[in-house]
Amino acid sequence: MGKPKLIFYRQQRVDGGVRTGVDWHDYSLLQHFDRGDDEDSSLLWYVDLRFSGPRLPKDPDDVRQWLIEQEPWLLDAIDHAARDLEVGIDADVLPYKRRCSETPAGINVELVASAQRRVPGLQVGKAVRHIGRYWRRIIESLEALAVE
Repeated sequence: MGKPKLIFYRQQRVDGGVRTGVDWHDYSLLQHFDRGDDEDSSLLWYVDLRFSGPRLPKDPDDVRQWLIEQEPWLLDAIDHAARDLEVGIDADVLPYKRRCSETPAGINVELVASAQRRVPGLQVGKAVRHIGRYWRRIIESLEALAVE
């Protein structure tokens, strides 16, 4: 199975819908979806925070609490990425990847972002900044899903 992986994601669809969630490997633990105008589920952009390490939580409530507790150092990492992306992403170097260096012992984190075309690429920096600005509110809005 390798190192345990926890992935926070936020994605904007062509129809304006926004899906935010947290997965543990292939299992969705937490999720929230704001519907768009129609049913075009193609993605314009996405932002992932990919966590790995031996002591990551996997219960939905524990994951939510853990992500909130990581806020102090995580917001610095998100802010660095947002500054990198202020003017967008060049389509020739997608996806954007940034390893977070100031993490707790045993935790590895990588921020990964991509966009479909040039215009959405300009929106990715704003999306990353939004995640940092509203981190706690976003995490608290996620609904726990049944884990099998």
